[in-house]
Amino acid sequence: MNLFEQAREQLMAGIKVYVDRAIREANCDRTYTGFIVDREKDDTGDYTGLYSVVVSSNKYTKVPVINSANILSKGAPVRVLAPMNNFSNIVILN
Repeated sequence: MNLFEQAREQLMAGIKVYVDRAIREANCDRTYTGFIVDREKDDTGDYTGLYSVVVSSNKYTKVPVINSANILSKGAPVRVLAPMNNFSNIVILN
């Protein structure tokens, strides 16, 4: 491999790193796959309609469900939306 080809390969690798990071950190809605860990209860022991869910090995609690009259079961796979890639506002799409 000549010097020109080495420089081109290094430039392409650097551009790929930059583009991958920009896409990963972009503030746009992202949908992830997760699974239900538990149904949330209030202080009286009644179910609240909120769930605990695991997404990318992280557990999130008190997550609401959008457009679902069904009760989700423990261990069920779900799609989780992170608006603007912000995990403090996630919702379960079902």
